[in-house]
Amino acid sequence: MSRAVKNFRKSGTYESPTREEEDMMAYYMETLLRQCASQDEMTLDPSVYEYLYDHIPDWSALVEDKQFKMAQRLVDFYEISQRFPILDAVNTDEKVLHKFLARIRAIMWADEDTSAGVLYRSVMSYLNENIPNWAEPRHEKHEQKIQDVLMFIQLNGHMPKKL
Repeated sequence: MSRAVKNFRKSGTYESPTREEEDMMAYYMETLLRQCASQDEMTLDPSVYEYLYDHIPDWSALVEDKQFKMAQRLVDFYEISQRFPILDAVNTDEKVLHKFLARIRAIMWADEDTSAGVLYRSVMSYLNENIPNWAEPRHEKHEQKIQDVLMFIQLNGHMPKKL
């Protein structure tokens, strides 16, 4: 139980959870969603489903909506920059988008037996419609270095030479 929940039960006042506590709660909900999405319907006890739907009716939609909003941000970035976000970017938002893209690519390519996470069909369809080849594994560092070499060749008319 988080410090914030304990304090609320004890004193009736609510304190915002720490970032670590919030991350732990998010991880717990993602774990529940992974279990719900697994092929084995018996992974999650039916009473847990009932409790979630009774107390947080749109619990799965909330997580799907968050993922969809990140996908929209990724599409906006791609449309403006005509490239995928990179991890080494100066812009913090671009780094966040890179991590999101890396995570959903990992989910796409993970074995069904792994617990890589959940990628919603609505998000996958949206990305398929708006970003060509988004799911293909990328090697951004190599792509940038190759583009640098191509630029060098165009400017100098030859491959870079060793000193």
